[in-house]
Amino acid sequence: MAVPCGPIRSSGSSVASAATRTGADAVVVATGKLIGGGITAVGAELAESLLGLPLFQDRSPPAMAGSIHGPDPVQRFGASPFRAAPGFRMGVGYDAAFRALGAGGHPVSSRVFVAGALLEGFDPSCDGTGLGCAATTGYVAGVSAASG
Repeated sequence: MAVPCGPIRSSGSSVASAATRTGADAVVVATGKLIGGGITAVGAELAESLLGLPLFQDRSPPAMAGSIHGPDPVQRFGASPFRAAPGFRMGVGYDAAFRALGAGGHPVSSRVFVAGALLEGFDPSCDGTGLGCAATTGYVAGVSAASG
């Protein structure tokens, strides 16, 4: 069942109830990273845009390097979008079944999965697989979601 894009958060609701609010048995979040809108800027911070899932970079919450003038995105992403940089590996954490991880490193729900470029560790600037990551992890996350 396809669910229209857009935030489904509401005050007082939890990520665990996202599947229930959409009428689905499970949700696979595959919204992309920065270009796809899956990660957006909220002030000087970056955030997952659909469910408010925490972001990880190298298995830790990402920290924005700064200067005397404030946060410096060049320190995170480098001067070129065509070279590897730590910020491009930032994304939503996941376990072996592609369940989205919360800030404590445990699945936020048995029914919320993540796939594609949104995955922590995937660097689209130097990966070289094109849509391979999205297709492969989307398939595995979908099978996991359908398995209940």
